[in-house]
Amino acid sequence: MHIDWKFADDPIERSVIEGIQKKLGIAFPEDYVQCAIRNHGGSPRPKVYDFSGRKEAVFGSLLSFDEHEPTFILDVYDAIGKRLPDKVIPFAEDPFGNYLCFDFRDKESNPTVVFWDHEQPNRKTSLSKVCSNFTDLLNKLYKPDWM
Repeated sequence: MHIDWKFADDPIERSVIEGIQKKLGIAFPEDYVQCAIRNHGGSPRPKVYDFSGRKEAVFGSLLSFDEHEPTFILDVYDAIGKRLPDKVIPFAEDPFGNYLCFDFRDKESNPTVVFWDHEQPNRKTSLSKVCSNFTDLLNKLYKPDWM
């Protein structure tokens, strides 16, 4: 399926992402890096996906690698990181205050994608597995009948 990215920030150099990775102490998966270089800050079309226990979740936008944007990835991590387990890093937001995150706790080289529900007070119950990797997430995107 073809994904159209709307409202993306200007493309960035790989070195910008590498600098963020060093600050976070992780290495983002290559499929995400390739996408983020061109589409960080952007919203995918289609933008709806399903996962266990949740139908028609909305992929709002990738977090930005531009430090001047309100969704700058390090600013978001600074704001919510204390509410996340260690090695869980947000990379996208939905329109409702929740985040898609990479979960590096089990596999540092190929993290799973999890959904962080900001309304759940317990760190353990606030995360739900969405899929095995970033490419799987993109493959889950669809346009629902009501759109």
